[in-house]
Amino acid sequence: MLEGKAVLYVEDDAVVAADVRMALINAGARVIGSAPSVGAAPSLLDERTVDAAILDVGLPDGEVFPIVERLRAVQVPFVFYTSHASSGQAQARAEGAPVVGKDLSSIEVIAALEDELRRA
Repeated sequence: MLEGKAVLYVEDDAVVAADVRMALINAGARVIGSAPSVGAAPSLLDERTVDAAILDVGLPDGEVFPIVERLRAVQVPFVFYTSHASSGQAQARAEGAPVVGKDLSSIEVIAALEDELRRA
């Protein structure tokens, strides 16, 4: 389902970012970039067409929700992949988007993203 899809991921932890990147590549996705902060993501969105995204919630320069608004405005499906998955705030702000905990494998977040693409 991810074959050839351009996927952005926003993640500040280099180890998690590398794991997600490999999982996306193994699923056939075209990884357009990894943004380690809220501030770095807009330039990637401006430069490329994005088919889907994987988003950490808490980043060094704030929460990812300004990026969520941009993705929703152009109907790009996304999932949250966060260590705050069980927090009420993450669930409340998700507004129906899947929230996958980082205690689960990157395979789980890939499966959730594929489900979102099927629904889109």
